[in-house]
Amino acid sequence: MIPRLSRSNVDRNALHRGDPVWLAEAWQRSHIVQVDPARNAVAATASGLRLIRASDDLPARRIFLGGDEEPFFAVITDLPEGLHLRQAHRGWTDRDLGLAAQALAMAQWHENHRFDPKTGAKLEPGLAGWELRADSGVVYPRTDPAIIVLIDDGQDSVLLARNVRAKEGRYACVAGFVEPGESAEAAVHREVAEETGLALDRVEYVTSQPWPFPSQLMLAFSATADPGQEIVLQPDELADARWFTEAEAREHVRGRPDVGWRGLTDVSVARFLIDRWLAGRSS
Repeated sequence: MIPRLSRSNVDRNALHRGDPVWLAEAWQRSHIVQVDPARNAVAATASGLRLIRASDDLPARRIFLGGDEEPFFAVITDLPEGLHLRQAHRGWTDRDLGLAAQALAMAQWHENHRFDPKTGAKLEPGLAGWELRADSGVVYPRTDPAIIVLIDDGQDSVLLARNVRAKEGRYACVAGFVEPGESAEAAVHREVAEETGLALDRVEYVTSQPWPFPSQLMLAFSATADPGQEIVLQPDELADARWFTEAEAREHVRGRPDVGWRGLTDVSVARFLIDRWLAGRSS
């Protein structure tokens, strides 16, 4: 099993980024992903990206996403009717999901890094959108590592939590950023202890997935904890946390409006971790 946003099958062809002649020719035959970082949205339908052909009417700032015989670029534009990436449906191909995640992450970086952090000078794009330059040097795309962990009790229940910023009835996995000078495993233990008061008995790495809202790389883990421990919430992070039985978890991820459970988008790594645990229970 691989998370949906981790299944990109387009070669990024990074060596082409420094070849302006090739890029100019490729632009003329390319497919364009339109992306709106302010809305976390892309031009798309329920079945996938709505790709367009190159045109002089498109914004001049272009980001090369990859491909060779079939090149792909992203342009940043206003998309009031765009589709939020969290709403990507099961019908989307791995290609479209990967391109959308890459385009949105790069667009977020461009929008959030307009000025040199050293001098305040305006940054200008280079290397097909993969650098931002000023006289003082080059700024490169950033990725912020974060952990997310599904905690089980070693038997038939998992701990799910509701973030204070989440809608009522939406429970997911404990998550948080990796701090400077900290390993991912240490971050799992620290975040769980800080947010729930639980000590973990087992921590195992599972997978990773990009989460471009705006720049996270989610490092996914599974863990086990003694359910007899008292749950002590960190009030500025979690509104609630409790143990869900296998049957409750199965119903929750898909949504139960009758009991107020909103479910989880199937492009989230939290949904992936819960579905993976449920599949293991079934087998």
